[in-house]
Amino acid sequence: ETLTLELAAALTPLMRDLLKSPHASYVDLALRFARTVARRFMSLLKSAPEAMEAVRRGGIGVDLVGEERATRAWSCVNALEALRPQLDAIDRSGGELAPRAREMRGLLDQMGAE
Repeated sequence: ETLTLELAAALTPLMRDLLKSPHASYVDLALRFARTVARRFMSLLKSAPEAMEAVRRGGIGVDLVGEERATRAWSCVNALEALRPQLDAIDRSGGELAPRAREMRGLLDQMGAE
């Protein structure tokens, strides 16, 4: 299984709509994908705010690949954070997907922790 940061940045925003689906299998897919992105790229996602601040201040120097990586990681962070309202709703509704929603919220909390 090959999940690149580029692919994660492109697909993660789509998970928001899947989490709103009335079909449990779509919601499950979105939760699993978001969890995979968060776990696989946790270190990059945690450092994304600082990296983006450096890019905004004029770049990371001549490291264009680093700037692209920072931008993609920041995109993933924003897309994952945008899932919080749906994660809360899934948790409140109970059911078999609630534990996965809570796990994903925990991963989001870890991303924001210093």
